[in-house]
Amino acid sequence: MPQKRFWFFAIPLVERVTCAATFGGRVLDAMDSQVYALVLPTLITVFALTRAQAGALGSLTTLVAAVSTLFAGAAIDRFGRLRMLQGAILLSAAATVAAAFAHSFVYLAAMRAIQGIGYAAELTAAMTLVNEAITPKFRGTAISWVQSGYAVGYALALLGTLAIYTMLPAREAWRYCFALGIIPALYVLVLQRFVKESPLFLAQRAEIPAAQDKSSMLDLLHGSNGRNTAITAMISIGVYGAAQIMIFWLPTYLHSAFHLNVTKTAGYMVLNILGSFLGALVYGPITDRYGRRPVFLAYLLCQLVALTAYLGFTRILGVTLGLGFVVGLLQGGLANGVQPIIAELFGTRIRGRALGLNTSLIRASTALSPALVGVLAMHLSFGKAIGVVAMALYAVAVLGVLLVPETRGVELTAETAPAGPQPDAPGGARTKIQKSIVEF
Repeated sequence: MPQKRFWFFAIPLVERVTCAATFGGRVLDAMDSQVYALVLPTLITVFALTRAQAGALGSLTTLVAAVSTLFAGAAIDRFGRLRMLQGAILLSAAATVAAAFAHSFVYLAAMRAIQGIGYAAELTAAMTLVNEAITPKFRGTAISWVQSGYAVGYALALLGTLAIYTMLPAREAWRYCFALGIIPALYVLVLQRFVKESPLFLAQRAEIPAAQDKSSMLDLLHGSNGRNTAITAMISIGVYGAAQIMIFWLPTYLHSAFHLNVTKTAGYMVLNILGSFLGALVYGPITDRYGRRPVFLAYLLCQLVALTAYLGFTRILGVTLGLGFVVGLLQGGLANGVQPIIAELFGTRIRGRALGLNTSLIRASTALSPALVGVLAMHLSFGKAIGVVAMALYAVAVLGVLLVPETRGVELTAETAPAGPQPDAPGGARTKIQKSIVEF
């Protein structure tokens, strides 16, 4: 019996290059965005920010991204996935470096807003590109592998911040941490040379030139498109809104609960980051084998239990850190769950718009959730404020998962709607997805 190869080496070279490139994009995007969360305690001191102001700064980036993603999705469908991905990484890198020269709350807020535009286009373009490039058998696995780059970027930001804060006083160190954003600009050069445009997009554009394409955002509201849009929005808003609370407030939460400085907080967060990385890698193969819905639901229910326990042991540092690994493990998996479902529910002509609209709603949720926690923390304990908002959002996601159709094994095409599962795809038998595939 021939030895089974690791999935990455079982796919064509062109698909491997796309996976590697989009993985790197997620690494560098995460590195830029997480630096802010890690230096937030210092910024609060330097700029004399209230918790509400600090939360507003975090929300500003995602709020701008929520609006700009709508335009990014349309541009991705019209001009191509790769071109938008390249421009997005350059823009976010430039804004991050510029933030190193911040001298006031207003200046820093402006740079955060520009970052939001770049983040919006990067995520939508990367997810559209990799979903269309990978064969159905390994689509979920590839998406999970690409998304695990977020944990890697978080780790790089953590290591860079830890090194800089070790060498420099806090009041100067945060500027050098922001300057690390120059790295994504260098990575763009690799993208331009090796990555190919989505073959599905090229086939669709050859069939319907851009000048003749009459598709619009309104197509997402017609027929079963509208139902699928609403259901996937519920899942994304719940999952990403809750995740953003932990990503944004976790360093400050550990600082508040255990009086840890930036250096120690960074060290204690390693377990949470490692959990996120492993969770992303594990989730994909499981969902490719057992289906999107059951795996997603199991992860959500386990996360509700884990987060409740995490916030309930604030007096025991060791237990909290161990639970941080579990929360990260589940969070890393959940972050990967919705993109394959959306790609499998919508056709190539509006797939970028579908992912863009969904990402826009995600950004709106993640823009509001940190600020809401900051406001509630003025009336409740910090841990309770985090718990109340996160639990409510996860409950919304659970409801959405219960309503979404199963999409594992759907073959994407350049037509206006994806075909049903293929006989040789995982779970290759025809499923009820054919009854809920989008109509155009």
